[in-house]
Amino acid sequence: MEQKRINKIGRADVVWNFCASLLKIASSLLLLPVILKKFPTDIVAVWSIFSSISVLTYLLDFGFNNSFVRTVTYIFSGCTTLKRSGYETLDCDSPVDYSLLKGVIKAMQWFYKRAAAALFLLLVCAGTPYLLSVLENYPAIRNEVLLAWAIFIVNNTLILYTLYFEGLLQGRGYVKEIKQIIVVSHLAYLALAIVLVFAGCGLVALVTSQVSATIILRVLAHRLFYDRDTLARLRASECSDPKAVLSTVFPNAVKIGITSLGSFLISKSAIFIGSMFMPLAMIASYGITMQILSSIYSVAGIYVSTYIPKITASRVRADKGPIMTIVCRGWAVSAVIYIVSAGGLCALGPYLLELLGSKTMLLPGAMIAVAAVISFLEMTHAMAGNVLLTKNYVPFFIPSIVSGLCTVALLLLFMNFTDLGLWGLILAPGIVQLAYQNWKWPLEVYRDLRC
Repeated sequence: MEQKRINKIGRADVVWNFCASLLKIASSLLLLPVILKKFPTDIVAVWSIFSSISVLTYLLDFGFNNSFVRTVTYIFSGCTTLKRSGYETLDCDSPVDYSLLKGVIKAMQWFYKRAAAALFLLLVCAGTPYLLSVLENYPAIRNEVLLAWAIFIVNNTLILYTLYFEGLLQGRGYVKEIKQIIVVSHLAYLALAIVLVFAGCGLVALVTSQVSATIILRVLAHRLFYDRDTLARLRASECSDPKAVLSTVFPNAVKIGITSLGSFLISKSAIFIGSMFMPLAMIASYGITMQILSSIYSVAGIYVSTYIPKITASRVRADKGPIMTIVCRGWAVSAVIYIVSAGGLCALGPYLLELLGSKTMLLPGAMIAVAAVISFLEMTHAMAGNVLLTKNYVPFFIPSIVSGLCTVALLLLFMNFTDLGLWGLILAPGIVQLAYQNWKWPLEVYRDLRC
């Protein structure tokens, strides 16, 4: 039953994944004209900083979510033993080991309680002083931003504390169902945010709406996974040792966490470093542009990400045929979506914002074009990395953190010793990634699947 669910991941799951992602983007795009028209440039810049800081929520997951999702897929594919590297290969369908599943769930809960506490302390003790330093020259918005910041901390702590609900559903093959829940939560976010923004609640409107959407998402996800049959089977099963599960998952999770830290430094350090050297108005333009490109990146990569549980199950059966089909088709779909969307942004984005009377403009066309190319190469090697992860080993954790540190160093070099300005924020990560990661991991996937 459960193996069939994973193996039947197909077009409906892809469609719902697209719908959820498009609605996420649409909610941002529908709010964007309102935000740009209603909010002053300083607040728009702060919102861009908030959006970048929110990545910390998933950074402090430190790779455990991907490892747990993969582990849950192995269990629902019939595996009865977990390995630190590699995976158990099965010749036929096997029943689900609910004792092992129960141990994995306990391990997930143990980890995310502590991760959420660490995130809360980090945001309060490190994030607040950073934000206060940014606001030193902007006393008029200080109180509004600090209130929004408090709500933002609560929301992101809650997201991380309950992140394992989504991991359980994705690992079980409930891709379509979790995306339907995400659609519901985004609709709630959009409706509430529009009402509160027009009610004059400013930045607080956005973070309050996010909290409401998070609660809806987590409650529905919990109810979907813990159906009557699953609850009965889990209650009737002995619990495998959660510590043994954590010790098995830990090595690759840490490697993914290091990779995530490197990715964070590559993609997000520019806005933090830039905000210390340039006016918030320039950072606002940079932040909005990169936010839109990031949304295009996310949607374009949906096809392959939807099929990750199916690719993992194919690994367990030692069947590379479906993996090759998914990867080739996924790359083609992603390339078309990205090129069309990014081309439209370059051609029409600045004019549309001007027509809307936005107080914040996008970057100039040439900068958008270069940033789009860099983001496309990033998307391509990220998809390759996700495919390699289904083998339960992490070959790219050292290159990722080295690339992240090199990006920070190059950004500081550009900001302190050149007049590149915004060009420096765009070019630094692109130069570093092109040197190795952009070509290395797609080549590794080709070598892995050609045999």
